[in-house]
Amino acid sequence: MPALGVISGTTYNEADINDPVKYPAMRSEPLLSVDDEIVIPVRNQAHPHFRRLGSPSFGTRLGLSEINPIHNQCVDDLLTKLNAATSVILSVYVFDDDRNFYRQSIFSTLPGSKYSWFKEADARVAFCDGTYIQPDIGGRDPGKFFPRSSSPTIVIEVVRTHAPELETFKKLYKLSLANTIVVFYFISDDKTYGKLNHIPLNPNAFEVRISHYMLNGEVYRHDKAVFLRNGLPLDAWYHQLYVSYFSAAQAKA
Repeated sequence: MPALGVISGTTYNEADINDPVKYPAMRSEPLLSVDDEIVIPVRNQAHPHFRRLGSPSFGTRLGLSEINPIHNQCVDDLLTKLNAATSVILSVYVFDDDRNFYRQSIFSTLPGSKYSWFKEADARVAFCDGTYIQPDIGGRDPGKFFPRSSSPTIVIEVVRTHAPELETFKKLYKLSLANTIVVFYFISDDKTYGKLNHIPLNPNAFEVRISHYMLNGEVYRHDKAVFLRNGLPLDAWYHQLYVSYFSAAQAKA
């Protein structure tokens, strides 16, 4: 089993462990196996080997990527604008009793902070059951050790032809319970945009007006939690949402 030096990029083989030059070099940097496990060299004259510490960073992936040029272009466009922005705002429509509405910010980067944004393989989230999900876009405040209401993690799933699969949704649900805003960014099947999202003109920030998202285990449409779980098993709630929430939104996108 070879090991990769994460600083030098050097590939070390087990036979190199007994090499008087290569051994000190491999001890000077962290080493990873081909399965992305931390390993350490064990200098045994008869059987030199790399001992695993811990487990791989990522196990089994849940969900499938949507391989489509329109979907991919939407993800790339959003990521480019998010990374270029000095300030980012997520806003929603709030409706009063007379059906008048206005935009209300539910997230904004704080003064002096700048979020880091990642896509797909760089936005992976691993879980303790040995699985991981790969959102289209993920954002976080690198200046905070743990997300909080003022600096939440942001996950954006671009939904073109199908909602997140059940097992992926379960993980997104768990993330939403830990200061994560999960945005369902619906687009039509032939355009990189849709009627349910909008990028208002804002001279002070890159603002995205969203309509469908999950926060603290509830799904929202604009400013209201809808299709409350009310004690339903998560699987049953998802199947209800698939028809009444996701499919209905896709039809409007």
